[in-house]
Amino acid sequence: MPGLKEVRRGVFYRRSKAFIHFHDDPSGLYADIRLDKDFERYRVDTEDERLHLLNQIRMVLSPEAGLMPPAGPGGRADAAGGSGRPG
Repeated sequence: MPGLKEVRRGVFYRRSKAFIHFHDDPSGLYADIRLDKDFERYRVDTEDERLHLLNQIRMVLSPEAGLMPPAGPGGRADAAGGSGRPG
């Protein structure tokens, strides 16, 4: 995803700060994402949960609407203006 750099497996930075990382927990797979100043935890076990996370990332990376459309089924941008590439 543009604007993110994977510094270690599952750990992504935005500019010079940690932005998102993933980890397993006995209750499932989670992503901790820095949406503002602090990290927020998102469960990402289901496709719907992953799509929700991708949409949150898109909102943070591109606050001006239209640059990164919301993800649709299969983790792809919607056909109404997306690139058709996986998110």
